[in-house]
Amino acid sequence: MLASALFYAMVHSSTKALASTESISRVVLFMCVVQPPIGLIFSLSGWTWPALAQLSWISWIVIIGISALSAHYCMTKAMQCAEVTTVLTLDFLHLPTMSVVGAWLYSEDMNISLLIGGGVMLLGNSLNSYLPTT
Repeated sequence: MLASALFYAMVHSSTKALASTESISRVVLFMCVVQPPIGLIFSLSGWTWPALAQLSWISWIVIIGISALSAHYCMTKAMQCAEVTTVLTLDFLHLPTMSVVGAWLYSEDMNISLLIGGGVMLLGNSLNSYLPTT
């Protein structure tokens, strides 16, 4: 978990640094070139080839890929336009938002810790957006 958080921070810091000097397309291309070999290294030990029946899901895999590429593009554009702290604070809003969607569409449980966590995120975003910086 700690290593994951460290690498997550490194990716966003690198994205912000690159977005200030490079085009968004170049930053996204760089991410697409670097990430597959890293993923391949970690997946080799448990890799199994998909069965023929699983290949019918290829259209969903393409949709997921396009969505992920769009998300990388949008995040890089946001980093180019705003501070990392603002962008990532707003990005974390997807957690309580998707929890509400999960409860609404899939009858997932909503517990008090989810509501408190979502409230803290909304409060933090509001304070970050409206309070003057020193």
